[in-house]
Amino acid sequence: MKRIIALTLVVIMTLTIFTGCSSSGNGQEGQKKDTITFVPQINTETLDPVSGKIADHTVFHAMYDTIVKLGSNAEILPNLAESWTEADEGMSIIFNFREDIKFHDGSQFTAEDVIYSFDTMFTFPIYAQFKNVISSWEKIDVNKVKFTKTSPHSDILSTLAMMSFIVPKELHSQDPQAFSKNPIGTGAYRFVSMEADGSVKLTANEDYFGGKPEITNALIKVPLDSSTSVVALENNEVDMITRVPPAQIPIIENNKNLVLEQITSSYTYDLMMLGDTLSSDINLRKAIYYAIDREKVIAFASEGIGEISSNLAAERVMGKFAGVVDIGGYDESLAKDYLEKSSYDTSKVFKIIITEQEIALAQAVQADLKKIGIETEIEQLDINAWSVKLMGGEAEITITQLGGNASSVESLLSTYAKTHPYFGKYMASTNEFEELVLQINNEKNEEKRKELVIEGLQIQNELDNVVPLFDTVVNFAHNKQITNISPISADTNIYYLGDFKLAQ
Repeated sequence: MKRIIALTLVVIMTLTIFTGCSSSGNGQEGQKKDTITFVPQINTETLDPVSGKIADHTVFHAMYDTIVKLGSNAEILPNLAESWTEADEGMSIIFNFREDIKFHDGSQFTAEDVIYSFDTMFTFPIYAQFKNVISSWEKIDVNKVKFTKTSPHSDILSTLAMMSFIVPKELHSQDPQAFSKNPIGTGAYRFVSMEADGSVKLTANEDYFGGKPEITNALIKVPLDSSTSVVALENNEVDMITRVPPAQIPIIENNKNLVLEQITSSYTYDLMMLGDTLSSDINLRKAIYYAIDREKVIAFASEGIGEISSNLAAERVMGKFAGVVDIGGYDESLAKDYLEKSSYDTSKVFKIIITEQEIALAQAVQADLKKIGIETEIEQLDINAWSVKLMGGEAEITITQLGGNASSVESLLSTYAKTHPYFGKYMASTNEFEELVLQINNEKNEEKRKELVIEGLQIQNELDNVVPLFDTVVNFAHNKQITNISPISADTNIYYLGDFKLAQ
């Protein structure tokens, strides 16, 4: 987590960034609130959801609709699709779309738009991971589309809830660049403008099939330093922020006008070992594995908030497989023994590539590896550059979060297989493990698949490609004026602004 900035500097930055914000109807006395101001985690680089570029999905979920959506307990609810049925012995799902849906320009939404959106999106490598879930899609008729799973265990519904943003085929196909400057969706909010600083202004879609949003306008700001965003929330300059750092939580909890939502995540922070040097030397991987003091990592990087990993994934993902494999833990003496057995060249300096939010984690790991004699340097990248390095096989060590609402142990094991486009492709493996993954992905019998999964977990535990660090605790905070926000949003990072209400 970022260090806390001195209070005077925070106040100066806040006043500079938010001058004039409170004049937009954000709850001033005697004035009905008509704007929600939201601070996201990721900067919006595009307004086109099928462009293959990074953007905060709060913008996308406001302007566009997904085929299905998540309920307050991560249950699957109808959205563009009003119903669905299984086909092909459970390997496919046929979605029946509503007939009353219009794009913001008044044009009719149809199955053709769904097909076009997926055809376009999947031309970009960044979406390759979803091919592990969805193998194909086809139009059945004007209001029906069939999606086929990659394997019997693929969670198509949760995946579609996260990323199936639909654009109008006719308009987008004519000029994608022009579309990105004046985007059209079916969502609860219409695009108004994108400001010079990257903030996005939206206004309510009065003809929305789900009903006009109660809050007329939405302003999605650029990401802010965590301390700055907390001060802005306290001063009623913004209405909602995500990922409150542990040191700032008491500020939120002690303010009677603010609400903190916090849950245990379905994500685990993991250190991943990639590339030829590490994948070819199991003793070196084991040295790194046992060198890292998870308890110290949590204390240093997360103010002690989080649970030391006892599984290869978060317990919410592991489910019935939680505890079936003993993953071991920190043992400096054992780490040094394995390093002695390894082929490590002491002149070698490993590069740890991370995004900004993992800097404290990387520093804690760096200190632990130095203690046993392994030298590293940290390279901090924006998420686009980080993704490019991963997919290009340029990463040696990275720290990232694995898991998510749509994840399963089966999908986790597929991440470690050579068929994965950027993680498993560069990890150590065995013929036995690769064969197991193939069997798991084709086995329809749940009990047989369970036996195969346990074997796969045991092999991965021995290979030590990944160091599970800790299960994260995630949160968001908002003022009490805003209600009807699903707590699961803290974990999924999906915020349906159109569903937000005003306190009476």
